[in-house]
Amino acid sequence: MNKLTSDLIVKSYNIYQWQLVEEFFFYFDKEDDSTGITVPKNFVTDFASVPKFLWSILPPTGRYTKAAVLHDYLYSNECKVDLTRKECDKIFLSAMKILGVKKYTRLVFYRAVRLFGNKHFKKC
Repeated sequence: MNKLTSDLIVKSYNIYQWQLVEEFFFYFDKEDDSTGITVPKNFVTDFASVPKFLWSILPPTGRYTKAAVLHDYLYSNECKVDLTRKECDKIFLSAMKILGVKKYTRLVFYRAVRLFGNKHFKKC
């Protein structure tokens, strides 16, 4: 395998949400495609769940978009992988690193999900 993610193909679902047109794969080891997670077709995401007033400095999309979709899926009731919230957040952090997100940005997003993510975990 020569890349760690498939293309992320979405269509507009409503004003601030998008729906996957195809399955999305995220692998954590380029030599082993069994170490990955598949986000199913039709999954709905808001990309990075950043409050609108912060979009000028941290927009909902960026180098971290694929990690955000993966994280949204892991937090959702649609995800059948048995993970704790902390494990989901660690996967998000790891995925951002794989995608080349700058360390400062990774830590901001990671701390935000650790502080505020509980109200969304397995509730959507």
